[in-house]
Formats: sequence, structure tokens, C-alpha cells
Amino acid sequence: MHDWRGNRTRAPATRGASLREAGWLIAGGLALALVGWLPLQLEIWFGPRDANPIGLGLLMIVAVPSGLILAGFGLLRLVIAWLVAPRP
Repeated sequence: MHDWRGNRTRAPATRGASLREAGWLIAGGLALALVGWLPLQLEIWFGPRDANPIGLGLLMIVAVPSGLILAGFGLLRLVIAWLVAPRP
């Protein structure tokens, strides 16, 4: 596909591509949230009782909301793809 100047542009996304991209965003966001949450939980479960994992807490505070926001964008793309899809 070309624009009016003859430059190549992206082809319009198909419904399958939109769903696949939304799925990757959701999976990536949830994986990011899990990777940010799991080290702190492992430290709490298996670490010494007097541990003070400040760095792991800060990692969790940054990673979990970021991952959930990313998953939210994926969910939003999924809903938009579902709403604009042609009905049989």
C-alpha cells in the first residue's frame, strides 16, 4: 500500500492481527507484573525474618502498575477489535 507521494505504508490491520497484538500486550503486561511481584514474594516466603527488601519493594511498586497498565491497553485493543469487527 502506498500513500499519495508513493511511499510505502503499513497495510490496514486485519482482525486477526489486532487480536494477536492485543493478546501479546495482555500477556506481556501480566508477565511484567508477575516478574515485578514474584521476587518480593519469594523473599517474604523463603528469606530471613529480619530481611528488609527495599529494592524488591521498589521494583514491585514500579513493575506491577506498569504491567497492569500495559495489560489494560491490550484489553482495550481487544475490545476495540471486537467492536469494529464485521458481524456475520
